[in-house]
Amino acid sequence: ALQAVSFEKGCYTGQEIIARMHYKGKLKNHLYHAELISQDPPKPGATIYYQHQNDIKPCGIIVDSCLKDYNHCSVLIVTDESNAKNNHLFLDHNHHHYFVIQD
Repeated sequence: ALQAVSFEKGCYTGQEIIARMHYKGKLKNHLYHAELISQDPPKPGATIYYQHQNDIKPCGIIVDSCLKDYNHCSVLIVTDESNAKNNHLFLDHNHHHYFVIQD
């Protein structure tokens, strides 16, 4: 929109993301705020999973987290929009630690 990026020049940092936004109009993954019931906040870089039929598949990562109060964590996650809408994301193959995506 600002004509600040040239699509005719060579490679640059973030080129794939910028090109996807320019040509397809969407990002592959998004940042979401979620809540998690857990005694310990998950570490940044931890993998997020979902269950597809009988398989458990990775679908995102933890960006950051903090303990809000006893057993209640606020978490930033990166995942695909379809996974966020699924709302059955969990941590460390443990089906007891589900994420609740916040609006």
